[in-house]
Amino acid sequence: MQALSLPLSDAAVSADLRAVILDTPLHFRARGRLMAVYPVTLAKTLTLGSLLADLGVNESLLLANPMMEAVRLVGASREVCTAILAIHTCPNTRRDMQDWKGMEKRKTLLSRLSDNDLATLLLLALTSDKTKALMDSLGLEAERERMARVTAVKEESGEGSRTMTFGGRTLLGTFIGRLKEMGYDDDEIIYRRSYSYLRLMLADKLSSVYLTKEELSRLSEADGGTMIDGGDPGSVAKLEEWLAKRGMKMERN
Repeated sequence: MQALSLPLSDAAVSADLRAVILDTPLHFRARGRLMAVYPVTLAKTLTLGSLLADLGVNESLLLANPMMEAVRLVGASREVCTAILAIHTCPNTRRDMQDWKGMEKRKTLLSRLSDNDLATLLLLALTSDKTKALMDSLGLEAERERMARVTAVKEESGEGSRTMTFGGRTLLGTFIGRLKEMGYDDDEIIYRRSYSYLRLMLADKLSSVYLTKEELSRLSEADGGTMIDGGDPGSVAKLEEWLAKRGMKMERN
């Protein structure tokens, strides 16, 4: 059987992206029982919000010395830390997230771990979201900015007309509604798929904007148009080469 060949870039096959796509949980043993830290879903993100606020994470210290900050948090708020980890170790289903007794059992089991083990798991939970780093490394944020510039040119060419957008004031419109239009159901969006997976799916969704030749001429080459960007050395070099072929020379100040 011939192996499946996927046209993925080096960045796209990174371990972080692979883990997001596969929704890979991290397994460990706590007091002899096999447990797992599962990817964070939208339901977990919303549930963790108030607990993380109560925990009072020092973001600067978490970046400078992660383990020291995790140990400090366990020492200062052990009960909150076990509650946070009970959510992170909850399987990603609606039933499990709403199973209060199961949540309490995990809290009790986790509370028996040593401070060092609890701090290690807490650090894993606090640093598990790699979405922003992935968006940057894959160029998704840059692509979003490029799309905004192209859309602006399209709107400006409409003889003063503008597109008006309504709604999108909450997660229902900006996130859940858009994913439902793509075919996801409520359980997938809220309980089963990781929040990171769904955010990357929306950020990398294929979109097309039709542009006339006149509109293309108003876009820089970097954005897919034909306008020369004076601040781009590569574009200026191309212009000089084009002029030289026609016996002309560009004077630089």
